[in-house]
Amino acid sequence: MTSTGAVSLPRVSNRGAVAVAVAGKAAEWLTLAAMLTLVPRLLGPAVYGTFGLALGIVTLGSASLALGGPSVMARFVAAAPPGERASLARALALRAVRWRAGGLALMSAIIVTLVLVDPGGSGPYTP
Repeated sequence: MTSTGAVSLPRVSNRGAVAVAVAGKAAEWLTLAAMLTLVPRLLGPAVYGTFGLALGIVTLGSASLALGGPSVMARFVAAAPPGERASLARALALRAVRWRAGGLALMSAIIVTLVLVDPGGSGPYTP
């Protein structure tokens, strides 16, 4: 304690963590640049279209799992008594998975219905 009553804390260096974060961001930028410039040229239009579709599906799935999940866990699990935290976290995770699976099933049903209604595909991307 200092003479004013304030507590003095030891100084901690964050240089290592900052260096790792900067290196991670640099790697992300390099891979994104490669995905925008090199991958389309190497794969060609047809294969890159399939790749782009798969990447879009994975990105949407990842984003849907990230939306609200961490904040719900931080809010409710931290407020629970220590003995109940693990079971509450498991229950919240299972509930989130069920909701995401339900949304995926609904979206899949809509897509299958649209394909069955118009199997020839008279959309804007058909030749």
